Amino acid sequence: MAVSFEDPGQAADQLANWAEDLQRKAQRYQGLHGRMAGLTVTETSDDNRVTVTVDNTGVPTDIRLAEQTRGMDPSAVAAELMSCLRKAQATLRREVTSMVQDTVGDDDAGAAIINQYAERFPNPEEAQEDSDKPKGPVDEDEYYRRDSWLQ
Repeated sequence: MAVSFEDPGQAADQLANWAEDLQRKAQRYQGLHGRMAGLTVTETSDDNRVTVTVDNTGVPTDIRLAEQTRGMDPSAVAAELMSCLRKAQATLRREVTSMVQDTVGDDDAGAAIINQYAERFPNPEEAQEDSDKPKGPVDEDEYYRRDSWLQ
């Protein structure tokens, strides 16, 4: 905001308006913080065997396994659990995005919050695509592929 110092009265009014705008913005962010602090998201697998709840940072706070998981292949249970976790985190990202846009609008700080959640919690489909890509060899792998130790 440009403040004109040619007229001291006008400059004082501009500074007062600027201070009021900052105060309103601070109140909106405090409200956003309060709403986000209590945010949790729960997702359940399609067959209702696994339920995962995450807090406002995406950390799991509750994991529930139905009786049907008993006797299942542990890797199948783990895959279902991770799928629910990713879905919960993606839902969290969407809810935070909506909350930020509703509370502070298209503000730079709000956009930064949205971007942080988008980077940390991509859509489950995007995360799956990235994990399906073959990874390059690690230096140690290259070392042990050599035919001779003398190279």
